[in-house]
Amino acid sequence: MIGSYNMKVLYCKKCIISNLKPNNDLDDAGICTACKNQITKKTIINSTQKTILRSSFKNILKKNSIKNSKYDVVVAVSGGKDSIYQIVQLKKFTSKILAVCVDFGLRTEVGEHNLQLIQNELNVDLIKFSLKKNIIKKLALYSLEKHGDPDLFNHPLIYNIPPIIAKNFGINIVVYGEDPRIEYSNTKLKNIDTLINQKFDKNYFENFVSHSRINLLSILRKLSIPLEERAYFTYQKKLKSLKILFLGNFFKWDSINNYKIAKKIGFKENKTSEGTYRKFVNVDEDWNRVHHYLKMLKFGYGRCSDHAAEDIRKGYLTRNDAIKLVKKYDTQPLSKYYKKRICEYLDISEKKLNYILEKFRNKKIWIKINQKWVLKYPLK
Repeated sequence: MIGSYNMKVLYCKKCIISNLKPNNDLDDAGICTACKNQITKKTIINSTQKTILRSSFKNILKKNSIKNSKYDVVVAVSGGKDSIYQIVQLKKFTSKILAVCVDFGLRTEVGEHNLQLIQNELNVDLIKFSLKKNIIKKLALYSLEKHGDPDLFNHPLIYNIPPIIAKNFGINIVVYGEDPRIEYSNTKLKNIDTLINQKFDKNYFENFVSHSRINLLSILRKLSIPLEERAYFTYQKKLKSLKILFLGNFFKWDSINNYKIAKKIGFKENKTSEGTYRKFVNVDEDWNRVHHYLKMLKFGYGRCSDHAAEDIRKGYLTRNDAIKLVKKYDTQPLSKYYKKRICEYLDISEKKLNYILEKFRNKKIWIKINQKWVLKYPLK
């Protein structure tokens, strides 16, 4: 999959994301679509159109809620800051909320603490869906070895299980956090209608859920995943009748703001950070760190780049300060802690894990100098 990307590496002149990022475009002036979207969205949120967004969200909830139903809405949660922020926002409109957490393994103590805040502090019912470990192990190991991403099947699970549960409970609305099309990709935000009318359809699933348009169904068949469980990982046309919303399209979406709100509820962050400067992100499970480390090997940018780009767009960082952070954190090696967690869960040796990781290092963008791997086209 790596070879299909243009290896002329260019960086956005406003933030620091490169053109190697999937679903990312730079215009003739060298500015990425995500940066331009944030300018447009900020203008909308800070104008009288903010009221239109709020009213639209309220009307969608009212129109799709079922009278006398126990729940009005399902909200997808993980145990991160955004999960808590979503519920705090939703409770302004309804108290009939069912939170759904998808457990793909490697959960953390901090993540479990934060997840319990949903029940204990926010007084919201919670369902935690956990797949059989042997299936997770089989899928994670295969996708790690063959595609360089142990998280490959976690993403479709997150986007299928909450709607499936909603359907089974007779709930018509499912809410997720930010819309990656608007916040991080090359989907152009033209006006307020773009925010209100974004659809969760097969096109979204194939481009933003099923990474790199990999044929997941063929893998599921190859690994002999039971027929009744394959539906958890592939696009389900039968769920089209549900109204699936991204909260970030209707309200301010700001990681630091979300963190501050979650902190007041009792949210805990990590004691240390690795691969980025933020301690309050990706606290719920440990697959994420490996996913982003492999992203660095394949595309030349890691989790710090994601966070720094976001903070530039929100006005928290200058580009020069972001570059310093990226140089410090982005290429940090995978620590013994994460290697041990992954190896024990997948029942493989550290030697095998190291071999798999290096197999996905993209030699078109990395070069070894004095026994150390460095990027050929570093961020400047």
